[in-house]
Amino acid sequence: MDYKLIDILLATYNGSRYIEEQIDSILCQTFSDWHLIIHDDGSSDNTLDIVKRYVAAHPGKIFLVEDGIKTGGAKNNFFHLMKFSTSDYVMFCDQDDVWENDKISTAIENLRTFEGVPAMYCARTNLVDDRLRHIGYGKNPEKKPALEYALVHNIATGCTIALNRAGYNLIMRKRPDLNNVLMHDYWVYLVVSAFGVVIFDKDSKIKYRQHANNFYGASNGFSLWFSRLKRFIKKNEITLSMQAKEFFDLYGDEISASNKVLYSRFINACCSDCIIKRFYYSIGLFYDCGSRIDNFAAFISIVTGRHRTNFVNVR
Repeated sequence: MDYKLIDILLATYNGSRYIEEQIDSILCQTFSDWHLIIHDDGSSDNTLDIVKRYVAAHPGKIFLVEDGIKTGGAKNNFFHLMKFSTSDYVMFCDQDDVWENDKISTAIENLRTFEGVPAMYCARTNLVDDRLRHIGYGKNPEKKPALEYALVHNIATGCTIALNRAGYNLIMRKRPDLNNVLMHDYWVYLVVSAFGVVIFDKDSKIKYRQHANNFYGASNGFSLWFSRLKRFIKKNEITLSMQAKEFFDLYGDEISASNKVLYSRFINACCSDCIIKRFYYSIGLFYDCGSRIDNFAAFISIVTGRHRTNFVNVR
């Protein structure tokens, strides 16, 4: 594989319905100095047949990693794909979206300012239905991205993320236990926000397709409040506190004293067995989830014990 400036990492699984549109939108980019590296997670439809057709049509440009490994989900698949990157910049790509033709060039233009400093670019999403009809926009953060906000909420949608080499090296230097990581994009945002620069583009460069497997939501009124609250309070196997502790176990000796205090407060807010203590510590956290509705929902989810995990020796 010859050198290209950018590696685009595409994780696939049963994506035959939309994947041609996604790859075609990459081929139509104004910036062409890239490799597309694909790893399939055991598709049972004809995704692999489609991918192999593109590989044959674009030799030296599109590559399929055929190692027989089934990682067991998008998060694991993307972490697996990152091992194959050798370029100056890395981008994540979903199998069912459509990129605007200046998506790559915009990301690189923003990242070039921070050569040598770990940096991550991400952007707002243009929400579309399965026929690419506009239905809304993703939320823009109100505050400058930082660790204090990253502990509570992820602003970085994976398919909008680009990393410079310093950012990539930072992520790859210490591999987390993925059983404690919510998603690959959230982990990347969390780590880079602590040690580098996060750039959030308030202009959208992607048609982010909404369907049963990834519905983001663009409702109004009571349904908006209810859907957002439900999304934050829904109990998952992996909690914010588990992810925060995984981060601190790996990087705790490297973060600033103020961030150590922040981490301790966050864990106490999430994990205290007393609701009054959770309420007290939650008031001091930093919320920037894109709207007052989401901020309130995040606060309630922590106070009600949604992210409780029994930890010992919180530092």
